[in-house]
Amino acid sequence: MKAVLEDFFRLLPPQQCQHPFLESPSPPVGIVIVTSDEGFLGGLNSAVIQKALAARTGQQDELIVLGERGRMYLEDLKEPFTYFAGAGEHMSDPEVERLRDFLADRYLRRKVGTIMVWYPRPRSFTHQEVDSFQLLPYDQPSPSADVYSSGPTEVILEPSAYSIIEYLIKLWLTRKIHELFWQSKLSELAARAMHLEASFQELGEQKKKQTLKYFRSLHEVADTSIRESYAGLVTRKK
Repeated sequence: MKAVLEDFFRLLPPQQCQHPFLESPSPPVGIVIVTSDEGFLGGLNSAVIQKALAARTGQQDELIVLGERGRMYLEDLKEPFTYFAGAGEHMSDPEVERLRDFLADRYLRRKVGTIMVWYPRPRSFTHQEVDSFQLLPYDQPSPSADVYSSGPTEVILEPSAYSIIEYLIKLWLTRKIHELFWQSKLSELAARAMHLEASFQELGEQKKKQTLKYFRSLHEVADTSIRESYAGLVTRKK
């Protein structure tokens, strides 16, 4: 999808690239925070939320939270936000489109001038990090001068360049949100596996300690019993 958009904008003359989706970023910022619906993530959700909140540029910035953990965290902080479901297996195409349409509507109505996304990115199975990217406006590639060097300076588009740009970028937004959800889900599963593995190892260590304490206590009881029996025999002989 990214390649299709890039080829389209390279063919389109600059004077026809007119759409709010292509304008320069401006405040206020809509901050999308992607968290999980479940726990046992070893602080990954908290790291995403804290970095997203630290990136705010002013009081007019809007918070859009995905996931139950993020909702609970911001409710505790008394922060205003808009909530959407997290990146679970239940995330369907209509829900992705609802999120896409909400973000596009806030941007086109000038409620926000930039939309940034903060999410957990899986670098590897054992390493996840908090990453961010600009969702809107779309960062279009610079037009290539040689495209127009030997041809017409205007491309005829139906129904219009404006409508086609909006349609293609909304398709790209849908694809990007799906990709975002899958990356977040991979990070969630990997972080949970690492957390549970660490908990399993800790429980193993605790089991060893408790086993040693048990045998120590058992030996002490046996030793006490032997001493008392020996003392009783000595007393009877005397």
